[in-house]
Amino acid sequence: LYFARIDYQDRAKRRNEKHLEVVWRGSRSLHSTSQIFTSAFPTHYSPPDGFQFEVNDDSIPVQDDPLLFDNNVQKRVSDFVAAAVAQANVTRANHVMWTMGDDFKYQYADSWFKQMDKLIHYVNLDGRVNALYSTPSIYTDAKYATMDSWPVKTDDFFPYADAANAYWTGYFTSRPSFKGYIRVMSGYYLAARQLEFLMGRSGSISGTETLADALAIAQHHDGVSGTEKQHVAADYTKRLHMGYVEAEKVVASSVASLSSKHGKSLTNFQQTTRSQEENVYNWA
Repeated sequence: LYFARIDYQDRAKRRNEKHLEVVWRGSRSLHSTSQIFTSAFPTHYSPPDGFQFEVNDDSIPVQDDPLLFDNNVQKRVSDFVAAAVAQANVTRANHVMWTMGDDFKYQYADSWFKQMDKLIHYVNLDGRVNALYSTPSIYTDAKYATMDSWPVKTDDFFPYADAANAYWTGYFTSRPSFKGYIRVMSGYYLAARQLEFLMGRSGSISGTETLADALAIAQHHDGVSGTEKQHVAADYTKRLHMGYVEAEKVVASSVASLSSKHGKSLTNFQQTTRSQEENVYNWA
């Protein structure tokens, strides 16, 4: 198990003690039968400073064109080795993992892979460290093969703060009305989607896509968890409401069509309690 989000004070202590990688026994009753090798990244889930290669990043690329006069291969190799050694100094055994990427990266993957290919090539020619493309499973196998001993952790990683007085807590309890609204709208979407499938789409009705999109967006880890700022929560809720309004038309049309086929008319069909729906919208 590999992750980045850990309390900043806990991370600093683990770095100093080389305890970023542990054997985690998360269950008191299952003991070692449920243990798993676990690693918290030394900083974040991004590469070391100076090795971000998005087209708009300011990291210095490897310049190895012999026709140009700003060749920097040795400088970039030394930067790479220094960053690798710095991470090795807070990590047990002689294997370290670099997570090459971050949020919204690889919008132009070619710029990343060109630079990584060059770095791997020149770093390995240098010989001070060995660089390779890898996977979590390959890294785990390499750690296991060292036959090193690992600290055992038996509790959890909460509470989690990334700075003083900046806690990421309350995932399961914050913004309860918003959580409830997502739950209600998820059930409503499922029913509306089934009716839409049963009756077929009408060209005059928008359908359920808007609600589906709003629900998907609301599942973001800063959405349903409630860790977002108030104006962001209001935006999530507004999108859910807009999707509901469109899905409501699908349900009304489908039920009216089904009832007419059975000789009944539901001119005053009431779907959900609108006052409740609006109340959740206003107070999320």
